[in-house]
Amino acid sequence: MKTNRYLLTVSALLLASPSMAIEIAKYDTATLEFGGWIATEYSHNFDDSPYDLGFNSNASRLFFAGENKINDDITAFGKLEYAVAFSDMTDTEFNTRLGYIGMRTKYGSIEAGKVWSPFYDIAMYSDTVFSNKDTATGAFFTPASEVAGFGRADNSVKYYNQFGLGEGKVLLGAIVGDQSDQKITETVTVGTTYGGSLRYAQGGFQFGVAHQAANADGLSDGDDVISATILGAFYNNEKWMLGGNYTFGRNNQKEFGAAPVASDLVDSDGIEFFAHYRFSESWKGFVGYNRLTTETDAYTTEFTNLGVVKNFDKKLAIYSEYRIDHDSTENSLFYGDAWSIGIIYFFSEYPQYF
Repeated sequence: MKTNRYLLTVSALLLASPSMAIEIAKYDTATLEFGGWIATEYSHNFDDSPYDLGFNSNASRLFFAGENKINDDITAFGKLEYAVAFSDMTDTEFNTRLGYIGMRTKYGSIEAGKVWSPFYDIAMYSDTVFSNKDTATGAFFTPASEVAGFGRADNSVKYYNQFGLGEGKVLLGAIVGDQSDQKITETVTVGTTYGGSLRYAQGGFQFGVAHQAANADGLSDGDDVISATILGAFYNNEKWMLGGNYTFGRNNQKEFGAAPVASDLVDSDGIEFFAHYRFSESWKGFVGYNRLTTETDAYTTEFTNLGVVKNFDKKLAIYSEYRIDHDSTENSLFYGDAWSIGIIYFFSEYPQYF
């Protein structure tokens, strides 16, 4: 069974298990590993969108991860992961995606730094394709996403634990952070952030709910909170992978309408669904649907995805994806029909997913 990089990421995170990487050093009870992937993609928008990416590195990243078993009860661990934009049309060519240290015990694990948010425990259910992905959950494509910690959370402490329930397991996550009054817009700043997730997993099936919030100043409606709640489900077997989410947010989307509301944060709702079918060990096709609307309907993203992936071995794959736009507003990041083709190379093998 072979798959793509997002299926790989989703499967690893869904069960809170470490991804396999190349072991580059080992001493006594300590190990250091290297992993990640490099991708290059050409993406063309047929409707003259300002977000036509052309050639880009499509979320290439590299990471180092290590752990050390202190004793039978305590294991220390850490990770540094970097985004590599070697061909992007951006000024940032190398930046930190994750950077944390932590400790794992029989009472759960705790980690501190720039971490995955518990909100993404559910958002990842639909973050499973290559080029047009995860816009409606609010995990990344919102003004509040990075600062308020909807996808990756900076300056945060996260706790995880899991325990058996019947034939499955319950997974718990909680997070708190301090963003030191970082700005989201010219008028809105964020201070304390907090959230949590609750999931149930049995076999290849999982479902759950998560909530993320941030105390905020400067909102135009006089409110003092940015937040979003997400519900989702995921299923994976030898042939099928299915995932979907529904999100409703409070002050979490930017209203890209005409002045004077152009910088306001407004409520939103979004839905995402993706289905993957593995025709063989080396071929897979997928289809998806994505819709995001704000409360005044001045900003809407709605499209369908169609794609195919060819895996040559456990390290190399090519893919092609087509986006069919459904009346998105022209200021949407995903406005217009678009086509992309790309190639990806994994530095390390992930035998449990291929």
